[in-house]
Amino acid sequence: MKFLDDAVDILEQEKDILIADDVKGLVEITQKKERVFKLLENALKNRSFLPSEKKEVLSRLEEIRKLNERNMHLLSVAKALNEYTLKICGIPMLEGKPVQNFSFEAKI
Repeated sequence: MKFLDDAVDILEQEKDILIADDVKGLVEITQKKERVFKLLENALKNRSFLPSEKKEVLSRLEEIRKLNERNMHLLSVAKALNEYTLKICGIPMLEGKPVQNFSFEAKI
């Protein structure tokens, strides 16, 4: 029951935040929703539910799964745009991350 209560609490806190304004917010929301997804899965495994309860839990799991798929797609697009922008600016990359303390002059 504790798993389910924790999951419901997190969902209630997050119910108004469906769209992030920036990549950092998107990452945070995705991580929270992933935690909720795991909590609900554990609740399903560790407890017997009435049919109506099980339907509600499964519905919430599906909602979280869809939001996470959407968020992961948006994160991959944001990452690709970031890498493209760095490439256009001529900032070198090392293991998929921009080299720190790199400076350049724009030639006009």
